[in-house]
Amino acid sequence: MNRWIAPLIMAGCTLISAQAHRLTVDWTLTGNVLEIRATEGSNPAAGAAVRLRDNSDAPLAEGELDESGRFRLEWNGRAPLTIEVDAGLGHRRTLVLTELDLRPPTSPAPADPSPSPLPSAQSEDHLATGSSDVFFSQAARVVLGLTFLLALAAAWMSHRNTRRLTRLERRLERRLERQ
Repeated sequence: MNRWIAPLIMAGCTLISAQAHRLTVDWTLTGNVLEIRATEGSNPAAGAAVRLRDNSDAPLAEGELDESGRFRLEWNGRAPLTIEVDAGLGHRRTLVLTELDLRPPTSPAPADPSPSPLPSAQSEDHLATGSSDVFFSQAARVVLGLTFLLALAAAWMSHRNTRRLTRLERRLERRLERQ
C-alpha cells in the first residue's frame, strides 16, 4: 500500500496545478457594449491578447486585457463573432458567439397586459452573458480526472511489470548458465 502513496500525491499535485492555471473567459453584452473578462485560476489574466473577428475572419478589434482582466468595446451587432483570448504559454481560449448567444434572454409575457409605469431594463440594456466553461460541467471534470488517474496507474503498472520481467529474465539466464 505504501508504494501507491507517492504516485497518488504526485497525481493530486498535478491536478491541482493544472486547475490553477486554467484560462476562463466570460462575456457580457449590455446595450452595444461587449465586455470580455478572463481569469487564470482565480487571478485576472491582465495583459492577455484579445482578438475579435467576424464570420469571414476579418478582424473587428484587437487589444489587451486591462489589469482587472477586462476588455470593453462597442459592438456593431454583427454575428457570429469569434473571440480569442491568448494569455501566452499555451493558455488560449476561443469562443464563437452566434446570433442566438448575443440575443437577450426572453422573459415570459406579463400576466397584466397594462403598460408598466417603469421601463423594462431588459429592453433598454439588452443583456446577454456567457462563459467559456458552460459546457464543461463538474461531471465532465470528474470523468477527465478519473481518466487521467487511470492512465497514470496504467503507466505505473507497466513500469513495475517491466522491472519484474527484467528480474525474471535475469533469474532464468542464471539458471540456464548453471546447467
